[in-house]
Amino acid sequence: MKNLKVWSGLVTIFLLGAVVGVVTSNIVIRRQFEGFMRGGPGRAQHRLVMETIRGIDITSTQRAKIDSILTSVKPDIDKLSSEFFLKMETNIEHQMTEVRAVLDKGQRIEFDRRKKELEERMKRFRGRPRGRRNRSNIGKPPPPRGDG
Repeated sequence: MKNLKVWSGLVTIFLLGAVVGVVTSNIVIRRQFEGFMRGGPGRAQHRLVMETIRGIDITSTQRAKIDSILTSVKPDIDKLSSEFFLKMETNIEHQMTEVRAVLDKGQRIEFDRRKKELEERMKRFRGRPRGRRNRSNIGKPPPPRGDG
């Protein structure tokens, strides 16, 4: 009996640790993704480039050219992103309709409730003000060293 209690305790601790780990990882990943995407896809693309050149000794002329490139491609990225998200929403809605058709009446009620919650959460996420925190130094390389 004593062995059973010890093993039960160890299994419980293990399971609690796994649950805490999964929840914590989910929160951390979600926050990192939201922070990365803050400002839209054009901003995310800008951060990718800035992170890639971080630590590379660039001149102010090179930096100006890089900034010009990023500015010139931003409208295309924003357009592609809008088209992509519209197609994704259409695809997801079709998928949800098909999944709902498989469920029985009771399951559909729960499915509809959860779907509504998800849609409300997404509306809140999309409606949030961009850049609520001052994170101006994230994704920026050091200032240029001067012309050369």
